[in-house]
Amino acid sequence: MGYIMVLILFLIATFIVGYAIFAPIFSVIPFSWTFLIFSLFFATLFVALANILSNQAEILDKLDRQDNRQKLLPTEKKVCGKCNHSYDIDYKSCPKCGNAS
Repeated sequence: MGYIMVLILFLIATFIVGYAIFAPIFSVIPFSWTFLIFSLFFATLFVALANILSNQAEILDKLDRQDNRQKLLPTEKKVCGKCNHSYDIDYKSCPKCGNAS
């Protein structure tokens, strides 16, 4: 979904720049520096948004792959001597009863 939005934003930016340049040449609209500057500004804005979305999609993809890798890693467990609750080895005490075994 994100890549489609990036492509759409790039196409809109290309259309805006093309229209700003070629419309006065073909006498569709009269030439105006203001129109040209605003068109370039909005095209730059669309390209910047496309880059942000592209970077966001890449970061989310990397996070998803990292999460999947962590799910595959075996985690060592401790068993509480007081309540028999199993918990990660990283904890210093049982998260259920607080016993520091």
